[in-house]
Formats: sequence, structure tokens, C-alpha cells
Amino acid sequence: MMHMLRCAAALLWALTLASPVAAQPADLILRGGRVVTVDAQWRVAQAVAIRAGRFIAVGEDAAIDALRGPQTEIVELGGRTVIPA
Repeated sequence: MMHMLRCAAALLWALTLASPVAAQPADLILRGGRVVTVDAQWRVAQAVAIRAGRFIAVGEDAAIDALRGPQTEIVELGGRTVIPA
């Protein structure tokens, strides 16, 4: 059972690293706020990564920071709320 869990975790990690989304940095990161997802669950996250005008990831600040590149613009929201239009 433990071997299966390790294999599954390794596979998920490999797929994440191979993902085109993870391979390209965001153009813009909004972090440190409240991002209302307007999805079926109306989740609220801390940050969002945007590339070419589209949300590519929504989640916690630390996870979204992984999509930061040398040219990524960072906006500190200071607790403000973002709602997609």
C-alpha cells in the first residue's frame, strides 16, 4: 500500500513539472488578497497567476509564487478583493 502511495505521489509530481502551465511563468501575479473564483463552489483564494490575459492558476500565495518569472509583474493586494469580470 505504501509503495502504491509513493508511486502515485511521484507520478503526480512528474505530471505537475511536465505541465505546460508550470513550464511558463505568469505575466502577472496578484497576491496577498482575496480572489473570488466565481466557480461552482465560489472558493476564495489568496492569489492568482495570469498569462496572456487568462487565469492560469488560483490558490495560496506560496503555490502561485512558483509561477513567478524574471519578467512577472507582482501586485501585492494588501487584503483587497479581486473578482473576475
